[in-house]
Amino acid sequence: PEMPNLLTAPRFAEVVKQGLKKLANFIEIAHWVKVPAPAMDNAFDYILQLASPVMVSAQVSALQRDYFGAHGYFKLKGLDDPEVMTTPEGKIREFHTEWMLPGRPEMEI
Repeated sequence: PEMPNLLTAPRFAEVVKQGLKKLANFIEIAHWVKVPAPAMDNAFDYILQLASPVMVSAQVSALQRDYFGAHGYFKLKGLDDPEVMTTPEGKIREFHTEWMLPGRPEMEI
C-alpha cells in the first residue's frame, strides 16, 4: 500500500508513540549531564515534525531570513488551521518585521 513514511505504519506508529516520552526523558537527562546526543535529538525532532500539521522548522527559517535580510515571510491562519493567510481575492499575504525597532512593528509587503 501507499505509505508516505514507514513510521505511519500502524505497528511502527504505536511503538514510536509508546516510546516518545522515554526518548524525550533520555534527551533531557543527556543534556542535564552535559552528554551530547545529536542523533537522539534529531530523531525526536524528526518525529515531532512528522506529527505536526505545521512545518515549524520552515517557519523558523523564514523568520531568520527576514531578520537578516528583509526577505519577508508568510503567516499561517493558526496552528489548528495551517493554511497560508490570503486576501479575499486569494492572493498570498506576505509580511516583514522591523526586528531592530522598538515593539518590532510588522508590515504587510
